[in-house]
Amino acid sequence: MASDTKRFAIALRTAGDDLTKLTYYPESDQPRSDQTTLPTDFWTGTLACIRRSKLMIHLKDKYYAWIKSHGVGSNDSVASSPDSYVSYLNSVSKLIGRDISPELLSTVEDVARIARSMEGRRSPKTITNYKSAMRQYLAMVRAEVLSK
Repeated sequence: MASDTKRFAIALRTAGDDLTKLTYYPESDQPRSDQTTLPTDFWTGTLACIRRSKLMIHLKDKYYAWIKSHGVGSNDSVASSPDSYVSYLNSVSKLIGRDISPELLSTVEDVARIARSMEGRRSPKTITNYKSAMRQYLAMVRAEVLSK
């Protein structure tokens, strides 16, 4: 039996961007005569879930290199910090439902606004870690803009 994810991928590949053409093939990887066309709102919700799970960090490789080369603080070891900071930004992205990008984090006020939006959803210590990662991302973005 094919997994739901695999069947959905096949249906998505078949339909392209037109949600009205999405067809679900029960218990199979291939189209069959008993295929069922599901309502558009089902697919819209499913696509929203997939999009949420694929949130990302724009300029992730540059951010990783930035953290690795600049370190983040006297208490952190430079070698372990990049993975932690990327993980923090991934968590922020999931919590706010948006990609981390230079447009999202372009000012110190953006960092504060996003941190406030997470209050009550994560511990103050975790939010402090998230803010540190966002400030480093902002510093990287600013350094990149100044170098152009």
